[in-house]
Amino acid sequence: MSWYDSNWKERVPVSIDITGGGGTSGTYDVELTVPKDWDRFWDNIRSDAFDAILVSADNQLLTFKRSSFTYSTRVLSLAIDNLAVDNNDAIHLVWLYFNNSSATDLTSSFTPSTPKQGLIFLGTPNGRIVSGER
Repeated sequence: MSWYDSNWKERVPVSIDITGGGGTSGTYDVELTVPKDWDRFWDNIRSDAFDAILVSADNQLLTFKRSSFTYSTRVLSLAIDNLAVDNNDAIHLVWLYFNNSSATDLTSSFTPSTPKQGLIFLGTPNGRIVSGER
């Protein structure tokens, strides 16, 4: 997959689990929380978090917002509005991009309805899944 925009220096995959509640093809709201102990992220974002964005697997900027954010205490929850899921994908992939010193605010305003959970995979040899629940 090509890079969304070369101004963003880093990205990580986010897995969206739509299986809970009988997930099928359609659109879903999603909520995810960035782990407080993820130094690579927190050491490389702007203090306004404008450079933390969510992009689809096919390289399209998603409709998203910061549900909560406090830089000093490392709190960031992001929500995606109406993520399109095709072919009954039980686990759907999106990308969290960050580390762009010139980013502008690309968020939208909406209210998530029964959001599915996003999981950030912090790849290590043994694998580490960090849930949005903290």
